[in-house]
Amino acid sequence: MTSRVLLIGLDGATMNMIKAGVSSGKLPTFKRLMERGAWGELKSSIPPLSPPAWSSIFTGVNPGKHGIYNFVKHRKDSKALTPISSRDLRLEPVWKILSRRGKRCIMMNMPFAYPLEPVNGVLIAGLGAPSRDSDFTFPKQWRELILRMFPDYDVDFNEDLILQEGFTKHLSKIDRVSNANIQLYKYLLQSEQWDFFAAVFRTLDVVQHYTREKEVLLQYYQLFDEVLKHTLESVRDAWIIVCSDHGFRDVHTDVYVNNWLETLGLLKVRRHLLARAGLTAERFQLILASLGFRHLIWSLKRGPLLHKLLRVVPSEKLGFYASVDWEKTKAYYLGNAGGMILLNKEIVKTEERNDVVQRVVREAGDLTDPKTGRRVVAKAYLKHEAYKGEIDDAPDVTLVESEGYRLVGGYTRGGSIFKEIRERTGDHDMNGVLFAFGPDIRAKVMLDGASVCDITPTILYLMGLEVPEYVDGLPLRVVQSIPH
Repeated sequence: MTSRVLLIGLDGATMNMIKAGVSSGKLPTFKRLMERGAWGELKSSIPPLSPPAWSSIFTGVNPGKHGIYNFVKHRKDSKALTPISSRDLRLEPVWKILSRRGKRCIMMNMPFAYPLEPVNGVLIAGLGAPSRDSDFTFPKQWRELILRMFPDYDVDFNEDLILQEGFTKHLSKIDRVSNANIQLYKYLLQSEQWDFFAAVFRTLDVVQHYTREKEVLLQYYQLFDEVLKHTLESVRDAWIIVCSDHGFRDVHTDVYVNNWLETLGLLKVRRHLLARAGLTAERFQLILASLGFRHLIWSLKRGPLLHKLLRVVPSEKLGFYASVDWEKTKAYYLGNAGGMILLNKEIVKTEERNDVVQRVVREAGDLTDPKTGRRVVAKAYLKHEAYKGEIDDAPDVTLVESEGYRLVGGYTRGGSIFKEIRERTGDHDMNGVLFAFGPDIRAKVMLDGASVCDITPTILYLMGLEVPEYVDGLPLRVVQSIPH
């Protein structure tokens, strides 16, 4: 019996879209997976963001153990923010476990795997790598090979420009990068020997953020239905897992949490003259990105110079932290998405922390949209409710939005809490997708209650390896037994 496992990560894939495509006869390979394999929804991390969710998928533990909650974190001994990287992952990912056991791994477009560490095989970084100009491959010589054979390949889709300039203008690049990713995947599948193969495709995530037109989205689901068809025709001696880190939903209103905290008297922002003139860090970033200096942007975000610049040049997004009056701020929103609120522990005394947290939870439950009267927050988690492990640096409160609303960070200088969304009208949902297919997989089995933490233990189980005791998830019993 085989002990090989192939994982295809479809970032942001959602079951509603797949079911609709299957019903209309336009996703025949997904239909085959449903009829001959096990499948169901896959519960994401709290919050359902790519960094914590993919980290849970590839470690088998919750964010309280692997240590990644968001796209950003505070610098050491500072309120300045810096993007997370592979160095922030507290536990080794599954490909390192397998490499130590002598298994050859091919890892393509691994989110937040940069900077890279050696692997027994090939490791290609994806989201979180600086740019295609960086050393995004191990071994290093693979970079030159990839760019020579697949010149449109890129480590991301440069979403900053998509947001500023519009989805339609960048659609051709999305298609070129997506096709280059697929061609690289097919090449690796054909040319490399492997025991474990994982490839993550981010196309669905990107397009679902910027368009909610069902017919347009279905075309991209069809693109990956063809990828799955090619996979099933090419790989006949491996278990195949298809999963997403989260799902997607429609959103119509942004809710600026820091502006809301300011109305509660829990946050104070200094006024900035340059902001009134329209000079912001976001404008400078757009200029750098349009000129092709993405590696410089990556370096600035991780270097000490950025915080100094933000004291002079204002920012309405992540850089607004440089304008916060920290001596008068008790609570603030971390990052730009995900509903995570932290206490300013330098100001809030230990004995009053519980009171502040409880006030945030209480006020969040009462926050309503003035246009509709609807409550904005569906649920508020305290840190010990959402996570387990070393949770000292976990968010003190994590908010989950009601349907149609998106909680965002940053700060609007006009003080408005609510803003109608005119672009990027899709956002993450807690329910992703999961399919298992291959030798002895039980057909038409519904995988109820599966979570992102179950993927790594399932991979190890299928490959006949012991699951570490620290793992939170459990192997999904998609086969009766593994007679290794």
